[in-house]
Amino acid sequence: MSHKNIRHILGLSGGKDSTALAVLMQQQHPELEIEYFFC
Repeated sequence: MSHKNIRHILGLSGGKDSTALAVLMQQQHPELEIEYFFC
C-alpha cells in the first residue's frame, strides 16, 4: 500500500467555537501540520 500525503485543513470563522477547536488541535496534536483557512 502506498502512502499518500495527507493534508489537515481547519476552517476558522472567527467565532469562539472554531477558535477553541484550533487551540485544542494545536495543544492535543502538535505533531500534525494543520493548515488554516478563514471564512
